Amino acid sequence: MENLDLIGIISATVAVIAAMISLVNLRESRRIAKYSENSSLVFQTESLALKHKNLIKLHNITEEMLEEVNATAEEVIYLSLSINASRAFCQIQKKVELSEFRKNMFKNKKVIMIWRHIIRGRLVSSDSSYAKVVDKYMDEIDS
Repeated sequence: MENLDLIGIISATVAVIAAMISLVNLRESRRIAKYSENSSLVFQTESLALKHKNLIKLHNITEEMLEEVNATAEEVIYLSLSINASRAFCQIQKKVELSEFRKNMFKNKKVIMIWRHIIRGRLVSSDSSYAKVVDKYMDEIDS
């Protein structure tokens, strides 16, 4: 009789653990789905700006600002799309880390100027952990 009680306890324990794992997986799947949907909408709006370059003015980006960093609207929009794709990947991974591809991109003097004077704070939140990692990496390059 004791063996049956032990088997019952083990079965119940395994069932509770399985339910807990399922709940964690469900929550994580929902988190990723929400972030993916949001990222998709961000990419759609930024892609629209590629067709209608004057839309970046809605982010208070002026022709003068573009001239100051010697950039075109296309370059700013491309970089914004690229950066937001990287940021979305980091968010899903729950780890903000720049890939070699991103590090190479962020070494470019023009990219640094566009990031610091146009994108950061207008197209990417300057308070985000991603922005802080990019700023730190650029500061290391500058020193």
